[in-house]
Amino acid sequence: MPSNIILMASTMLWVVGSIILALIIIALVSTLISRATSFHQKNLFIQKFLSFTKDVDFVCLQEVNNSLTTNLQIPDFVRVVYATDEPQKVPIKVLDKITNKETSEGTYVCTHLVGDEKPRCEKIHCKVKMPYVGTLPESRDIWRMISQILNKPTIKEYKFFVEKDSPAHVTVSILK
Repeated sequence: MPSNIILMASTMLWVVGSIILALIIIALVSTLISRATSFHQKNLFIQKFLSFTKDVDFVCLQEVNNSLTTNLQIPDFVRVVYATDEPQKVPIKVLDKITNKETSEGTYVCTHLVGDEKPRCEKIHCKVKMPYVGTLPESRDIWRMISQILNKPTIKEYKFFVEKDSPAHVTVSILK
């Protein structure tokens, strides 16, 4: 009889241990998948950002009054996209600048991702004037709040009109 109790206890120990080990493995695998997905999404955004800056630079290198329309999808891990003359400086109070539709100006078009120390910037061959754009927190953006509730990706899509309005100046404006 005591050997049955010991056998049953060791069997229970193996079952509980196996369940705990399975839970640990599942947690590790889901963390790895989440990190890989996040890395892929960041790389995808950076490619789209580079395409956007190439479009802006393309218009810059054209004659005055040339223009094009371009799109940029900004996921929630992007803090801001803006123009500046100081590519190493991280802008402050960007949520207010985005909300108030303030404009930025400079020879670099930059993006600053959440968690990054420095912005990623691309040199443009002329001065660029554009609004600060990015995703706002749920408390400031009703559509983002709805997307979060519906468990949809929180991506803000912008359509831009890029126009060369003088020999050394390009204006980027948001189309509705």
